[in-house]
Amino acid sequence: MINANPSDKPTTQVGDVIEDAAEQPRIAVTPQSWLRRIWQAIKNYPIPLGAVVLLLVSLVFWLSGRANLANWTLLVIVLMGGTPLLWDTMKNILHQEFSVDFIAILAITGSLLLNEYLAGAFIVLMLSGGEALEAFALRRARTSLSALAERAPRTAHIWQNDQLISIPAESVEVDMVIVVKPGELIPVDGIVTSGLSNVSEADLTGEPIPVRKTPGMLVLSGSVNLDGVLEVRASKRSAESKYAQIVRLVEEAQAQKAPIHRLADRYAVGFTIAAIALAGLSWAISRDSVYALAVLVVATPCPLILGLPLLSCLASTLLRITE
Repeated sequence: MINANPSDKPTTQVGDVIEDAAEQPRIAVTPQSWLRRIWQAIKNYPIPLGAVVLLLVSLVFWLSGRANLANWTLLVIVLMGGTPLLWDTMKNILHQEFSVDFIAILAITGSLLLNEYLAGAFIVLMLSGGEALEAFALRRARTSLSALAERAPRTAHIWQNDQLISIPAESVEVDMVIVVKPGELIPVDGIVTSGLSNVSEADLTGEPIPVRKTPGMLVLSGSVNLDGVLEVRASKRSAESKYAQIVRLVEEAQAQKAPIHRLADRYAVGFTIAAIALAGLSWAISRDSVYALAVLVVATPCPLILGLPLLSCLASTLLRITE
């Protein structure tokens, strides 16, 4: 039988969250906070936001009959977004890294030569918008990963000379018996040897209903012991437990490039050559360079560039749900 003295119980992470939520007032959303968010967004994504604003300004000029000012505004968008894209593409080519962005460079250049600034402006918006979504998704994923790693169990309790002491979770060896108090995270995978308690595995499996754990049942690291005291015999070390495996898998997934992205890069050269050839053919047949520009604009892989970051955003959202 476990004689756990309530006074020995450390303040748990779950308890801290509940107490802080009860004691601290809800933070009101003030105009200053909104201004800070807007300013942060402008700093992080200047080109796509600037492109949207200038497109609206150009529309106002066009509706008011000032076509020249509308064209100058569109030209600013093309130069603002096309210059850094050209610079990045040239650096990639010098490093022998060829991508489908080269088609976008050709389309933007063609829009400048033919004074079709609206087409170039939309290409800039699509490309910069895709990069902004990707940066946003990566930032959210890194934040989620940091939270996942910070939530990892840090300590475990063991009996030593009839006293309950705390040790680092990394010090728990296989077959060592640990004590898990109510509200604590289970530090390692193991088998319950004594005690009865409801355990929440929602953070690991997504199952919202707690599982009643009895002697002989398996418990997973990272799950929360809710209402009873459990003695658990460790079956794995902390670094080999389920929670540590999840953190490693997430880190590896973020470090790897998406398979679709690799596929796009693999066929970038062939796709670019085909697009240029088709644009040249349309020019030769129609005797009108605008048709060649139209082919390049259509061939610009904007849906692909936007689709991959959106998938990354979805993956980041699913990751937050599983947390």
